[in-house]
Amino acid sequence: MLFPHRVMLHPSIHDSDLDGNSVRRPADVGIPSPAFIQPVAAHENLVEPHITLDAVCFLPATAPLLDAFSVIVWEGRRFELVGEALAFKDPHHTLTHSYARLRTM
Repeated sequence: MLFPHRVMLHPSIHDSDLDGNSVRRPADVGIPSPAFIQPVAAHENLVEPHITLDAVCFLPATAPLLDAFSVIVWEGRRFELVGEALAFKDPHHTLTHSYARLRTM
């Protein structure tokens, strides 16, 4: 199977803060999507007793494109994107998949 994992995607939306300023934040409602998540590093935080996990994520072409304000939830962990997701296209310029670097929040 190309995308063996199930994730919830929370794409960024426009909202306003208490002062009326325009801000971007993850959507409250997630979109289920297949994905391939590959953990690449883990860091132990000595100040707070938890482990930070870095990972990469491959998403199918049908998934919405995510930016740095989006969130991915996988196996109960919330991941923020490091930058924007990269879109990959075939020679005919058809979107094939997207790739994102993740870190736990």
